[in-house]
Amino acid sequence: APDTTTKPSTGETFSKFRCRARHVESGAVVALPPYELSEEAARTWYEVDGVGIDAGALALGPAAADCDYLLRRPGTLAAERLLDALDKLAGVKVPAEAFRAACASGALDPPRE
Repeated sequence: APDTTTKPSTGETFSKFRCRARHVESGAVVALPPYELSEEAARTWYEVDGVGIDAGALALGPAAADCDYLLRRPGTLAAERLLDALDKLAGVKVPAEAFRAACASGALDPPRE
């Protein structure tokens, strides 16, 4: 969803985009980080069906699996986005030490084919 913002130094206004989702308990709409300059770029942060680039075009969803460059395999989510989603949507804060231990253990890596 777009947010309009103004650059203080120039007064120029432009849109920034973030994904939005509903909070697990309250049902309130929550803006998820990070901001991006396009709607398509913002959507890629939380896409769990795959992200790829084929012939210079971004592909989201199952089509990403057949792209020339696979950026994120289907069924995966960047660990930082998982932390953001847990915090913003469920109110669960994962301590940094626990997160580092999970990363070091390989528990956050998807199974290899």
